[in-house]
Amino acid sequence: MNQAELIELSRAYVSLSNSHQVDIILLLLDPYISYKSNYTGTYIGKEEVRGMMIKFFNQYNSVYWNTFDYKPLSGNSVEFKFNMSAIQSDSNILITRSGSELLRYSDTGLITHLDITQL
Repeated sequence: MNQAELIELSRAYVSLSNSHQVDIILLLLDPYISYKSNYTGTYIGKEEVRGMMIKFFNQYNSVYWNTFDYKPLSGNSVEFKFNMSAIQSDSNILITRSGSELLRYSDTGLITHLDITQL
């Protein structure tokens, strides 16, 4: 895949995340994905990631990532920055976070690794 296609796949992943489409997001993930986040922890495999995503989206009435500065990197990877805003379901408190996200892709376009770091 070329760099433009990888960036478009990354944008699609974010769009699906913003609309909380977990079942469709899972179609983008390699079965053996590794997922590491300073915010939620480390998960290995599609089923662990699915469980984390369901729990995460249940914690918030709404959550939205504003993303910017998409950069293709070597090794079928894309990095971008984000600002997230969310309202906690149990308290209605607004949460904001900023970070950087790295997505690594297989040759067939599945996400094999995802790494989220706090800025």
